[in-house]
Amino acid sequence: MPHGSNAAIRVMFGFALLASLPAVAYAHPDIIFSCTTTTGKKVEVHDSGDAVSYRLLDRKGMDELAFSVPRSAASTYQWDGIGKDMIYSVQIPRGDIVYEVFQDADKVSQQVRSGIIVTIHGKTAAQLACKQETVINNMEGVALRPAS
Repeated sequence: MPHGSNAAIRVMFGFALLASLPAVAYAHPDIIFSCTTTTGKKVEVHDSGDAVSYRLLDRKGMDELAFSVPRSAASTYQWDGIGKDMIYSVQIPRGDIVYEVFQDADKVSQQVRSGIIVTIHGKTAAQLACKQETVINNMEGVALRPAS
């Protein structure tokens, strides 16, 4: 194949890759994570630069819970490249309660799980699963302090 054809294929592949990304990620570049849960509620985590906000909306789109914390209060777990589970999460504390959004991708089975874990005093109080087709995940590489 001539050299120019390879370049054209690379350009076409790049456009195809861009076209496959969720449009809402471009419309809301501040979204760290968003999904609709299996119960029909929506969860959003945003980064405003100075703060990280958490929103839980009911099925009608009304706020059930909304709060922000300084970026220095939020934390993240980033997969370290070892193991079959690629896990990314962001933790947003509110007093003794921590709201953690996560995505776990099993490299072997190709299964992906996303959701929200709520802990109170370090004990799991609630878990919500996301409908995978609704997930926007921008947690990889997010510049927050490492989770302890």
